Amino acid sequence: MTVFRLYCIRGRSISEVAGDLECSRTTVFRRLQAIRAATGVEPEALRRFSPHFAKIEAQISDPRAKHIYRKNLIDDEDPGETRE
Repeated sequence: MTVFRLYCIRGRSISEVAGDLECSRTTVFRRLQAIRAATGVEPEALRRFSPHFAKIEAQISDPRAKHIYRKNLIDDEDPGETRE
């Protein structure tokens, strides 16, 4: 998750992530391969969604998060909206 956050959300390079985590570039590369295998998407492509990921991360880490209706984080609907 940390590699995902640093590489995909914050847009850091593999070398920067390795330095931040005090591990080898190979370890970071393997984590990126695991992300690719799990999502079916290149980690570089996930960077396009980083503003959306950052918004979700901020909402979840909000101290009021226990009162957030988490399904709305996925559906992106207003709580008052009704589905048809």
